[in-house]
Amino acid sequence: MTSLNTTTATATTTSSAAEGWRTGPLGTPTNPITILCQLGGEMGNQLSRLAGCYGIKWILEEDFNNLTSQIVLRHQDSRKWTRAKKSVQTCFPNTRAWDFEAGNTDHFQKQQAAMKNWLGEDIFESIFKYTRFGPFRVEEFRMRMEEAVKIIRKAAAAAADGAPPSAIVFQNATVSIPYIHAEMYSDSGYFQ
Repeated sequence: MTSLNTTTATATTTSSAAEGWRTGPLGTPTNPITILCQLGGEMGNQLSRLAGCYGIKWILEEDFNNLTSQIVLRHQDSRKWTRAKKSVQTCFPNTRAWDFEAGNTDHFQKQQAAMKNWLGEDIFESIFKYTRFGPFRVEEFRMRMEEAVKIIRKAAAAAADGAPPSAIVFQNATVSIPYIHAEMYSDSGYFQ
């Protein structure tokens, strides 16, 4: 499995559960919270969405007691993403090893279905899916993030007690349950 190491902005590779992947409480270095970064559009849009995902990562670390996360990239269905990926990788060599298709798998679809089944579509859409936030919605964003973290911590506590919710069945998953689905653009107010 190839994942994006969001601390150093380089790709890292983890191959299997034998190495201890996805063990321990959710939000720790051995079981990071997934931030699924839904890419779309041309290079500028992709960079803006990447910045938005890094913003979520930094908020988790700074505002919620160093919750560890990883960014998993998911490209759009349109072929336009391939040109944008090439432009990003040409201009930013550190991105050449990134897996722009890590979130475009059947496994992810199963994780998403399990999460929606566990939480319900309404909670998934209102708490865990972030789209197009601007400076006028920063407080709303943080309030939603607080709700997401409560659910993440509840899931982690249940797993630690040996009775995880039925959705948390993929211990060797590349995408955590719950995960954060981000398809927003960032702007200067986003990081305030």
